[in-house]
Amino acid sequence: MCSSDLHGGMPYDTFTYLYDSLVQPIIDYGAAIWGTQEFACINAVQYRASRFFLGVGKYTPNVAVAGDMGWKFSVHKQWLSVTRHWVRMVNLPGTRVNKRVFLWGLSQSNNWCSRVRKKFNDLSMQHLGNVNYQFDPDEVLHDMDVVLEETMEQLWFAKLQREEAVRGQGRNKLRTYRLFKKDLGTEHYVKKVFAPGKRSALAKFRCGVAPIRLETGRYEGLPEDDRFCPFCNEVESETHVILNCELYSDLRVDLLNLAASTLRDFPNLTENDKLAFLLSEPNICILTAKTCKDILDRRLCFLRVL
Repeated sequence: MCSSDLHGGMPYDTFTYLYDSLVQPIIDYGAAIWGTQEFACINAVQYRASRFFLGVGKYTPNVAVAGDMGWKFSVHKQWLSVTRHWVRMVNLPGTRVNKRVFLWGLSQSNNWCSRVRKKFNDLSMQHLGNVNYQFDPDEVLHDMDVVLEETMEQLWFAKLQREEAVRGQGRNKLRTYRLFKKDLGTEHYVKKVFAPGKRSALAKFRCGVAPIRLETGRYEGLPEDDRFCPFCNEVESETHVILNCELYSDLRVDLLNLAASTLRDFPNLTENDKLAFLLSEPNICILTAKTCKDILDRRLCFLRVL
């Protein structure tokens, strides 16, 4: 049973609320102290929850999972906790023991205070290092949230544009994803309530992990040009499956007609542009998800009898 069957059609807002209420507080406990470093085990919890909701496997690129869900990165949340604690310590009266310890820590090196100050400098927020100033916590946290969001998006976009794969000698499997994904934010289809399996099918095609030969051939070490469709003599890519393969011609008719009525110039687009439109257009995402699921179901049925 896949994750999309387990949670059924749970709305995105409900899932996010449950995660923020039941999981995030446990992860964030004490983050004001330890949150100056990024931990893979902390990131893994959020990525696993995101994959569960989208209905995709563990080999789905983190860049795509984060890009479609639109949640703040774990390290972003950590630095908000750290900043909140820093402001609290700066604003304490000088007679408090913990304020004296904090001021002593500022004179030392390679400790929490030095790491926080370095991060403020890296983010061009040096003014927060002025311990003789009383800060407005709400204003500081808002400014830090904005700066962190911009920084995280820049890092995310750089990973998205990478040509080579993170592991191995292959290319970045997000070469299709970056045709249509330009901004870091929650995707429209993610907020739709789908029947079990449909959101998962659409997410797999978007994220480059649909179980077709372009993806499965990677695990066999096959060159891309040798990852042929089992039913015809073409490379089985997302473009081939969704737009060209004769086996699914009847399944795509309604989708292509709806796309043409939504975008008048759709028939004249290149195949890459057509694929990008079908996988990203909010007004047709429900039918796109249904078509993707029907294609994968038929493919599996035919493979069983080969």
